[in-house]
Amino acid sequence: LGGVLETLNAKMSKFSFDRPVTYFVGKRYVRHVKAATSHAHDGPARQDDVLGKVCWAAGIFLSAISCSFEEALEMHKITLGADVRAYAPDHVNVAESYHNIANIYQAQGK
Repeated sequence: LGGVLETLNAKMSKFSFDRPVTYFVGKRYVRHVKAATSHAHDGPARQDDVLGKVCWAAGIFLSAISCSFEEALEMHKITLGADVRAYAPDHVNVAESYHNIANIYQAQGK
């Protein structure tokens, strides 16, 4: 979780109040990341849940703000792994993770 948070902090430096295109999307996902990371120390049972939420927000942020599709794909794959460990394979969060991965592939023309 620590490495993901470091990467996310570096990438979120692109969030700027001066650039409207980053502001509206960034404001939403910065809030999600802060909320998820506030639970990072709630115990090992929450680690995969927190990791999934943080990586989900990071993936959306990276694809929407900086069009860093490879990095967004990596975040969504981490989210998928965390969601599979935290929930049942047929849980809605797992389905959303697959959907987000598919969106990245579509944006890349694959």
